[in-house]
Amino acid sequence: PRKPDPTAVLQIAEKLGATPEETLYIGDSEVDVKTGHNAGVRTISAAWGFRTEEELKAAGAEVIIREPLELLQFV
Repeated sequence: PRKPDPTAVLQIAEKLGATPEETLYIGDSEVDVKTGHNAGVRTISAAWGFRTEEELKAAGAEVIIREPLELLQFV
């Protein structure tokens, strides 16, 4: 199983010239929720992906979007 890797998120952000405060991590699994939180970046969960909305909430998801266009309010 995949494991949360906040290092990779921060390395990618750095290569793009973004700070953690400017970074938005989007995912569809409990691993993504944990990865984003561990990296200290804003994290959004997509309810139409790999896990259900209930599973994402149980993993600690604070923001869950139900369709892609909802993402626009966060960028």
